[in-house]
Amino acid sequence: MLNILGIIFITVGVGIWIFFIVKKRSVVLLIQPETDPKAKSQRVKRDIYAQRLERELSERFGWLRRSVQIIKIWFQKSHQLAVTKVKNWERSYSVSGRDEIKLNDTVVENMLSEARGRILKGKLDEAEKELIEVISLRPKNEAAFLLLAEVYEERAQWDNWLETVQFILKLAPGNHAVRARLAEYWINKKQLAKAFKEYELCLKYAPNYPKYLDGGIEMALEIGELTPAKEWVSKLLEVNPQNEKIAEFSKRLVESEK
Repeated sequence: MLNILGIIFITVGVGIWIFFIVKKRSVVLLIQPETDPKAKSQRVKRDIYAQRLERELSERFGWLRRSVQIIKIWFQKSHQLAVTKVKNWERSYSVSGRDEIKLNDTVVENMLSEARGRILKGKLDEAEKELIEVISLRPKNEAAFLLLAEVYEERAQWDNWLETVQFILKLAPGNHAVRARLAEYWINKKQLAKAFKEYELCLKYAPNYPKYLDGGIEMALEIGELTPAKEWVSKLLEVNPQNEKIAEFSKRLVESEK
């Protein structure tokens, strides 16, 4: 019995040590000031990998994390200080507030081309590494983030995929194709209000696209947003009168208004 308890205490202790070392390392990497462009590039890569490691450890040792909640309270004040520093870092390195590191466009395109080839060959780890390298040098490169999202989708790493897609939409709010894919993600998660919002934004940028009208009407009817549903049914009738769903949508509208 004593041996079993000893093993449990040792396991918990090691887990706590790993968790706080990774946490501390990811925060320290984020808040260290650097002025040299090459050093900044390296730090961006380290940040990505450190955050990825922290998330994976959290997923694998979730049971351990839950068991040490009381201990975490002891570090709450210092953690809040670290969070504040990280937020300050995020503001100073916001998408609109920093200049990209100068790099030959041809080199970037070659790196992206290599990453695409690796994705097609199923070499996802190599592709991810290549894309993170590009992003560390060109943090506003939309194509690199799109390919990185593709890597995560292929792996079914949905947390990483969602994080990447949301950043793409910060870079390019008008990318309605990515928004439509995000809407499908929310539908699969049964979060229809979020899916509706994405379709609404899709139609802001592409108001006559039948696929977005279909999706938007469906979500609007599901959550009871009848005003946009009516507007979009009329638009669908205008741009795609042969659409077989128009009669069904009209019928559901009438029934919803009763």
